[in-house]
Amino acid sequence: MSLPLDIIGNNKSPSDSSHGKRDRILEPKPLACSDIVDLQVVPVAPPSLEPGVKEQWPAASKLCSVCQKMLGAVQRHHNLLDYAYHNTIEGLRKGVEQTGCALCYQFWKDAGVDMEQSLDKYRDCSPGSLISFRQSRGPGLVSTYQLYWQVPKVDVSGTEQLAVYLYPKESIGLLPTNSGRSLNLAAWWLQNCRNSHPECQSRRATEQLPTRLLNLTEHRLRICSGADLPASSRYASLSHCWGSKRYLSLTNNNLASLYVDIPMTKLSQTVIDAIKIARCLGLEFLWVDTLCIIQDDSEDWSHESSLMSAVYGGSDLNIAASSAKDGSEGCFFDIPEVSRCDVEIEVDAVPYRYEVVPSGYVNMHIDQAPLQRRGWVLQERMLSRRVLHFTRSELFWECYHGQASETFPQEEPTSVLAGSLQKKPLRLSMWPSIVAAYSCCQLTYATDKFVAISGLARHIQGQHQLRDEYYAGMWRTHLEFQLCWYVSDHEVGSETSYDTYIAPTWSWASQPRPVATEVWDLSADRFELWATAICVDINHVTENIFGAVSDAKLYMSCKLLARISSLPEESEVINDDTKRDATNDGDVKDKSGVTDENGHHLMEFSLFHLDHSITQYAVSFMLDTTNNSTSDASSNSRFALPIIEQDDMVFGIVLEPSHTGQGIYTRVGFFSFDIPDMPLAYADRAVPWVHERDCSEVRMGEDRKPVYMIEII
Repeated sequence: MSLPLDIIGNNKSPSDSSHGKRDRILEPKPLACSDIVDLQVVPVAPPSLEPGVKEQWPAASKLCSVCQKMLGAVQRHHNLLDYAYHNTIEGLRKGVEQTGCALCYQFWKDAGVDMEQSLDKYRDCSPGSLISFRQSRGPGLVSTYQLYWQVPKVDVSGTEQLAVYLYPKESIGLLPTNSGRSLNLAAWWLQNCRNSHPECQSRRATEQLPTRLLNLTEHRLRICSGADLPASSRYASLSHCWGSKRYLSLTNNNLASLYVDIPMTKLSQTVIDAIKIARCLGLEFLWVDTLCIIQDDSEDWSHESSLMSAVYGGSDLNIAASSAKDGSEGCFFDIPEVSRCDVEIEVDAVPYRYEVVPSGYVNMHIDQAPLQRRGWVLQERMLSRRVLHFTRSELFWECYHGQASETFPQEEPTSVLAGSLQKKPLRLSMWPSIVAAYSCCQLTYATDKFVAISGLARHIQGQHQLRDEYYAGMWRTHLEFQLCWYVSDHEVGSETSYDTYIAPTWSWASQPRPVATEVWDLSADRFELWATAICVDINHVTENIFGAVSDAKLYMSCKLLARISSLPEESEVINDDTKRDATNDGDVKDKSGVTDENGHHLMEFSLFHLDHSITQYAVSFMLDTTNNSTSDASSNSRFALPIIEQDDMVFGIVLEPSHTGQGIYTRVGFFSFDIPDMPLAYADRAVPWVHERDCSEVRMGEDRKPVYMIEII
């Protein structure tokens, strides 16, 4: 039985609504929970679309004359080179605004900027700027097409390539996202995943339910205790942006009353929509952070926030209000008619309907959506087995098995997933990519930096029975490699450092900007350590070892600690009598006022050999903050600490004395350089190139050789 159309909040049939207009799923101010939950949805697979049977096909998208002519050329020749498309970016804009051309709009979306911004970003194109390729998918499969438009940029030389992909359309076009038909598709995704994806198996009945849940089964909406529910109970969770406007939340003052009745009129539209979605999909309970954690109780907040791995990992479905910037926008939006693009192309004399999407299709709708900028949401998305994204254009589904959408209801093509965070069962090997993605997100409170991903760390350690220690966002195993992170984008955000202690300087979490690491080959025979992490002394704000850090100190042994100094123009030759003197180490001449082609600062290594020769190398390094001037580099205040050598590359960090004790440093930067004979230069020395005065301690190793220790805070 199909879902009655009057559940959408009105009695219109699809023909009564303007194309692309999404009616609200419910009235703005429902009086009771039962007013919006007495609905059922039947899982229905998307109806297939037969090639050549045009009677089944919905109307094709509106196209401008330029796009019609271009598609005609693609149909005749398949592969185009230097085809004259729009000559100006203004022509593309007119195609969208005046003609309502859906194909022009797909190019606009791939540019990732709005109409006015693009006029400033791109220059006029010379004729002959579009190319197309026809790609065979194998015997019995219809070919796909790729269109590339070369657009000159205003502020730099060269061009940017905007791309759209054409895929054979799989199914008949669906109604707006909040229609019964779309919700039936969502129910089908959920049912199919439950029944057919062993990797997405639901929470085991032995696992504990969340402390509190919203009970959606009664006339009144209320909070209930998870301990009072059957262990097999299924619940949904919600990921949403709070925004600046405050709606009803759980506090100590209203705790008792909300266990009896939650006034619906005081909830955000996003929460109301989530209640409706959960009920439509047959889920009787819902977890919402604002209503299931006592917001003015630090003890409850600390306890509950440490359980996010279980809360989101145990939910049957995570409802993601991906496009909503705040609680007032909800899960459903009015969509432009040009948002979806269907075109007809004949292949071997048989007409086919094609779906046209921009190359960054999934990335722009999900990864670049407002919700994904929120730091807490990364773990909510990655911990959940299944996520249903509500965006401005359509529904998106993702689980451990794969991704789908209303455009591609069976499965997203691999090519449209480019740049998107892929949902996979969590593994320790994923941690560098998790850190890189998380560092691009925003947090209202910087002190939440560790707590907001503590669920991921806890899950990785527990899921795989990992006997590994976790230190300030890093793992003990291969800690040396994790120390070699760098700030990947100094332009993002206005903060250059936190105004309160968040993390030790050796941790990526000490930076408010995006960070990244190299891709390492951890085969034992592919690298050599020039510095080794001995141990970490760490203290936490609470008992949560994955949570906020109050202080931490890293102890390392090193083979080389090269002082960055202003050396004389003619470096002094070191003889055997003086090579243990003040210049017996590998000094580094600071040239921080000079930058390379990438804008990185330069320094010059001066290596002194036993044969009294000197080898100098120019090396670029990146400071962690662009205004890092805590000390004067010309007065021997910075040190280069090489850590890893792999494939003729040396990687390390830049340190400054902390002035809290001898041999105690703070990290201020990162460096890497390609010097094939650098290891040979080091090998000339029988002992490490380190001054005792620069160390916190010199220990005697088991081989009776000195071990030079430093501390980094």
